[in-house]
Amino acid sequence: MTKLNEFGLSLDSTQMLKKMQEQSNDWIKTTTELANCRDLAAVVKLQSDFSKRMMERWFSGFTPPVPAKRAAPSKAAASQSGIKLNVSAAPVAPVKPEPAKPAAKKPAPAKAAKADDMAVVTAIKDHKPATPAKSSKAAAADDLTALKGIGPAMARRLEHLGIKSLQDVANMTPEKIAEVEAAIGFKGRVTRDDWLGQAKSLLG
Repeated sequence: MTKLNEFGLSLDSTQMLKKMQEQSNDWIKTTTELANCRDLAAVVKLQSDFSKRMMERWFSGFTPPVPAKRAAPSKAAASQSGIKLNVSAAPVAPVKPEPAKPAAKKPAPAKAAKADDMAVVTAIKDHKPATPAKSSKAAAADDLTALKGIGPAMARRLEHLGIKSLQDVANMTPEKIAEVEAAIGFKGRVTRDDWLGQAKSLLG
């Protein structure tokens, strides 16, 4: 009885059994050698040789089956089935796409432009220049607490009496000194702590 193997080759039952037995013995031998092999190159060679022998075993001595030729349909059969032979279609000219028209720009509304202009004018009118910050030297000249014997509370009381800067302290007259000492309740305080001398020294 003739059968086809997995490669599409014809062989009888006796040949198939023989090939299968050879294949099994070869596989047992190869696996035994692989188990005892420690060299990678030798392992690769054993596997390659086994694959080569398997291909030679299953392909040797067989002739692949010849596929049957299919008969070409006759003109009568083609006409009956409605098939038209040798019909050449006329070439179709390519259709060129029309260039897209640019979108028309919308004019900006006049009222919105006028409103923006008025907002800019108003912002300019309302703008106030920033007050320049005092320099560190000027700030130090206004700091009464820089004098020995004058704390924050005393500095506030002196400001109420018109003494707001070191220059005011340096320019104090004997009459102003008496007025300040009477107001703060410390007679001789200005002279004892030498506020005038300290102020002049700080002012340079």
